[in-house]
Amino acid sequence: MEINPNYAGAWYNKGYVLDELGRYEEAVESKGKAAFLFYLEGRMIDAFEIFKEVYDKRLNIPICYECGVALASLLCLRNEEYDEIVADCNRNKDKICSSAKIVLKYLIDGEIEGEIEVRDEKDAVFKGLLGKLTEME
Repeated sequence: MEINPNYAGAWYNKGYVLDELGRYEEAVESKGKAAFLFYLEGRMIDAFEIFKEVYDKRLNIPICYECGVALASLLCLRNEEYDEIVADCNRNKDKICSSAKIVLKYLIDGEIEGEIEVRDEKDAVFKGLLGKLTEME
């Protein structure tokens, strides 16, 4: 990861090892980062599965809810059920990054409130997801 900090596989493997060591919050953070990087690499199936894995851990930390918003967005794009995830993430919206809040609001009421400024991989993913969601209209 020192050589390539954007290598998704390394972040996922780090998360796996941390999980085995019982360092669950660190593991989820690492796996969550991997999910966003996989998405940016175009590896949608891997990203989807890891977003789900991280969200399903139900740790009360921001990355779980951010992965939940990404997961709900992908489910929406696939015309699958996502309402329970959105409701859960909305109850915890004070914990998520601003770009996830913009996508969450759009999933709830179809309104875009603000603009996503891309500062990291999460912002890039949420900006892309919002674009795809608005194209569905």
